[in-house]
Amino acid sequence: MKKIALLMLLTLGSFAFCMAQEGAKSGYRGFVDLGYTIGVGGMPDRNQIALTTSHGYQFNPYFYAGLGAGVNYYHDISKMEIPIFADFRTDILNNWITPYAELRVGYAINNGARFFVTPIGGCRFNFNKIALNIGVGYTLQKLPSDWYSDGTGSDYNFRSNAVCVKLGLDF
Repeated sequence: MKKIALLMLLTLGSFAFCMAQEGAKSGYRGFVDLGYTIGVGGMPDRNQIALTTSHGYQFNPYFYAGLGAGVNYYHDISKMEIPIFADFRTDILNNWITPYAELRVGYAINNGARFFVTPIGGCRFNFNKIALNIGVGYTLQKLPSDWYSDGTGSDYNFRSNAVCVKLGLDF
């Protein structure tokens, strides 16, 4: 069974290698990502499912800048927000498989705007005209006081830190 699995993995790997052997081209570039964010620190129950898209310009094989938006759904507390952000990304290698670093900076809107920043690191697999991106990041964001109650009636703004995992496509 292990030999069959290894053979399948090698076959898929060689197929992907033959399809494309270079990185992103200059010009328009778009991304669509599906992610899951796990709250850490003082607010562990702020887990969310996120769907985002970013569109911009690939300046050379290494640097991309664009604008994005999406929907974040906090399923633990049944709240939703709309993130709007600037997206900066560098693909480290000009190859069909490359590590990348990304930075998203913006505001999440829901009864006001909350600043957030998300650095992400991951790997891009280029399959000709479309690529698969897998990344892990860390989000720092402020949440409004009505999203959390400590039972004392105190009015707070909470910093919500979270680890995020993203799976996406770029074209």
